[in-house]
Amino acid sequence: MSVAAGLEVRPRGERHVRAQPPLRQLAYYSQFLYRAVFAGLLFFYVSVLGLAPGFLDRVGIAVAMGLYVLAVTVIMVLARGERLTPGLQRAIIGIDLCAMVVGVPHDPLPGMPTLLVFYLAYADLGLRNQFRHYVEALFAGALAGAVMLFLRAHYTAGGLYSADVWQSLMVTIIVLHGLQIFSGRDRALKLARATQQRLQLALDSPGLGAWSTSDPLVELKVDGHIQLVLGLDSEHFSDRMEDYIACMHEEDRPRVVERYTRFVKFGGSDYEDEYRVRRPNGEVRYVNSRGKAERGPLGQAVSIAGMIWDLTDQRRQQERLARMEERYRVATSSARIAVWVWHCLEDRLEYDDAISGFLAPGEQPQALSFAQVLRMVHPEDREPFSRRIQEALAGEQLSFFDEVRIRLPDGKIRVIQCRATILRDAHGQALRVAGANWDATRLAQAREDLERSHRELDDFTYTASHDLKEPLRGIASFAQYLQQDYAERLDDEGRLMIQKIRDQARRMETLIADLLHVSRMSRGGMVREDTDLNAVLHDILESLDFSLKEKAVDVRVPRPLPRAHCDRIRVGELFRNLITNAVKYNDRSQRWVEIGCEVIEMERVFYVRDNGIGIRPEHHARVFSLFERLHKRDAYGGGTGVGLAIVQKIVQLHGGRVWIESTPGEGTAFHFTLPERNLHE
Repeated sequence: MSVAAGLEVRPRGERHVRAQPPLRQLAYYSQFLYRAVFAGLLFFYVSVLGLAPGFLDRVGIAVAMGLYVLAVTVIMVLARGERLTPGLQRAIIGIDLCAMVVGVPHDPLPGMPTLLVFYLAYADLGLRNQFRHYVEALFAGALAGAVMLFLRAHYTAGGLYSADVWQSLMVTIIVLHGLQIFSGRDRALKLARATQQRLQLALDSPGLGAWSTSDPLVELKVDGHIQLVLGLDSEHFSDRMEDYIACMHEEDRPRVVERYTRFVKFGGSDYEDEYRVRRPNGEVRYVNSRGKAERGPLGQAVSIAGMIWDLTDQRRQQERLARMEERYRVATSSARIAVWVWHCLEDRLEYDDAISGFLAPGEQPQALSFAQVLRMVHPEDREPFSRRIQEALAGEQLSFFDEVRIRLPDGKIRVIQCRATILRDAHGQALRVAGANWDATRLAQAREDLERSHRELDDFTYTASHDLKEPLRGIASFAQYLQQDYAERLDDEGRLMIQKIRDQARRMETLIADLLHVSRMSRGGMVREDTDLNAVLHDILESLDFSLKEKAVDVRVPRPLPRAHCDRIRVGELFRNLITNAVKYNDRSQRWVEIGCEVIEMERVFYVRDNGIGIRPEHHARVFSLFERLHKRDAYGGGTGVGLAIVQKIVQLHGGRVWIESTPGEGTAFHFTLPERNLHE
């Protein structure tokens, strides 16, 4: 026989009536039975005492009570043994009130006692239902009570008695008091339901589970969330405490058992511990267990209820952060980098341990003010450094780079470089400056040595170039005299050789002039000032206007250039050389040159881009060499190969960088930077 054979098959949609115990059935049907009893007693009451003159006689009241009992029976049949629906509740309340309106005004005695008796039974019914339904019933009852008083006053011989009024007031007070009690009960139920929902929501959170025990050393009941943490299902997990202990990590198990046992026997009301559990597949999870105990007369816990949190993801994240912090600490310590954050509005600078070396042993507060930082700066650098920082904060720039000398507590002078990011609000006001600084003393010394070597080389170049001009001028003059005085005595080959001497002398003179120009660039002083680069570019393009129109070059400037702190004359020469170079090495019918500026990694990068012949990658560094040409002497209009060397020199004098991005046959882009402050000055 199949299992389904023993089951009751019920058609879809058929309502199921659960079997109730006899006493519960009696309690359920009593709500209909006492109404029938009430109708019979009311009829008997008014028959024995005699009807008060009213709008119904004895037969009318009997018919009304019969209809009342019939209506209650219909509602009982519709309920079919289950709790009344809101619609049936409203119907039976309306029927009750109609019975009261019909029967109670005929009471010949003062005070209408049947009104009070009926209300008590009626209120008992209302308290079983929701607060909203109870309030609706009270409004209907108030209306029915007013109708009853009106009928008693106008349709009975005795009229309205004083006892009727006092009893109505007493009923009103009872109703209001019941309403207040019910309202508080309803609020308490809502609060309990909301608390239960929040608790259930918390329990439904991933990695959170509940446990309880009524025999703390023997049993442990857990919910499905804890079983998921343990990697077990309900079939493989019992309520025995020893099964849960077996899931603990073997290294943590003795400690946890000893601590839990001590808590059960001697501990306080709260328990908390953190340990590892091992899943059947070998995976280790970290959990935190908390509980609250209820203790017996002898102090031993008789029941404990608590929660378990799965801390695995949190612990792994903490371990990753710890590893990252360790790598960061090792990296910054090895590179001797100090990290800091300056809160501008609070004038508070937070720093790491690396900056502590700049402070005296007894002066190492948790945070420094800007004035305390300035006291560490060399007196000669203090005022310029403070001014540059204030200008950076007042401006719109998002990055800052500087180099200053500081005086250590032992009196030694060190050079440090700092780079920072300026964090601003929506209005552009600086809120925080986060940065790092490092010891650049060796770098500064090497740079000073290199600059000294460059100066010596420039001096030698200038002297050699100047001294070579006079002999070269003599060679050119003698060649000219030979050509003028002895041309008729020489054959064609001799005259050709003299012409080559003169051509080479002129070329040599051009090279020496360019060499002197480069050397004078290093020897001359830099005049840095706030410069409108758009005006500089406009002047250069106007001076090149004839050449650009002759070769039909389309000059593009996508957006205005920013202002820069630079040498106006030399930056103008830089743009001139790059634009001339872009036009010169372009053999297309439609030529274009684009000049612009973009921000790359918080640094302003200027560029001059063209669609010319391009430069192969292996030649990118070579083109900046002095007198270096990648083509034949007279190709693309000739030249000495000094233009890009001058470009590099100008950029270096400003403390910037210059580099090339190019694709042969498609074009070239020269990029360069112009820092706000040149550390080489």
